[in-house]
Amino acid sequence: MEVIYDPKVISYEELVEYYIESTANTIGASTGQYRYLVFYNNQEEEKLIQERAAEMEGNNNLNFKMVQLDEFYKAEDYHQKYQLRSKRAVYNKLMEIFMNEESLISSHLAAKLNAFSSGLISEEKIIEILDDSYLSPIYPDKFAELKELIK
Repeated sequence: MEVIYDPKVISYEELVEYYIESTANTIGASTGQYRYLVFYNNQEEEKLIQERAAEMEGNNNLNFKMVQLDEFYKAEDYHQKYQLRSKRAVYNKLMEIFMNEESLISSHLAAKLNAFSSGLISEEKIIEILDDSYLSPIYPDKFAELKELIK
């Protein structure tokens, strides 16, 4: 998964800490197709990961590998917005708004709804995001239906 972030909102260091904490103490080794990896672009990022891991290792079973990023490969389409896809009615309503899967998958709104579907954003916050979307005034009825599906 590629994470695109705004360093004015959250730092690379905070993302690394969150990832290490969320993968610590997971059951079993991360092997095969699904693995816990932290990619770094340069020596500064590599050093930061090593330092954070060393700080956290005492109380945790850390379960990830560090890998230098050479090239990013996007996963197959059926992996995109995986959690959101599990909410078929919400996903289908979004398809009515975006008209095609490529537009939906690349949208910030779908990314936020995917986070909501994963339990990372509250219902109150996702309703606020929907209300603030530039698409809301264009598709008021569809957004009203979308909000009802979320509740």
